[in-house]
Amino acid sequence: PAALDANLTVLDATGGDPSLFEEDRNDKRGKPTPAHAALRRELDAGQFDVLIVDNASDVYAGNEIERRPVRAFVRHLADLVRGRQGAVLLLAHVDKNTSRSGARTGDDEGYSGSTAWHNSARCRLFLAPTDNGLELRHQKSNYGPLAPPLRLVMPAGLPVAAPALRD
Repeated sequence: PAALDANLTVLDATGGDPSLFEEDRNDKRGKPTPAHAALRRELDAGQFDVLIVDNASDVYAGNEIERRPVRAFVRHLADLVRGRQGAVLLLAHVDKNTSRSGARTGDDEGYSGSTAWHNSARCRLFLAPTDNGLELRHQKSNYGPLAPPLRLVMPAGLPVAAPALRD
């Protein structure tokens, strides 16, 4: 926790409009917002390797099923860290049907809305409920093999890796 505290910066956007990207009537791809420009200035002023954005529905002010603006949004997020060889982790909640079907291995897409949410990402993870906890599933990887699912349990309310099963 001390190492995390020394290396973590949290930007709280709950006091204003957190939208980083919005629809544009003149440009069907959409456009970045003033909050996007402010985030870029913050990133440029610091030494950040990973940008975690929570939650896609809060920062994307567009139609989630239209491929072109979704793809443009994801690309604009990646551009925020590209010059520093960084990474973006965009958290997104899925619809109820996807969430429910995620409980059954192999019966889930792990995203809702346009296929551009899946296709525009280089790597995608899906956190699915199971009968005895959670499972983190690696559903897409453009740069290497998929990792095996990681079983998680929540003994104190926070997810931790489940102990290895014994033969």
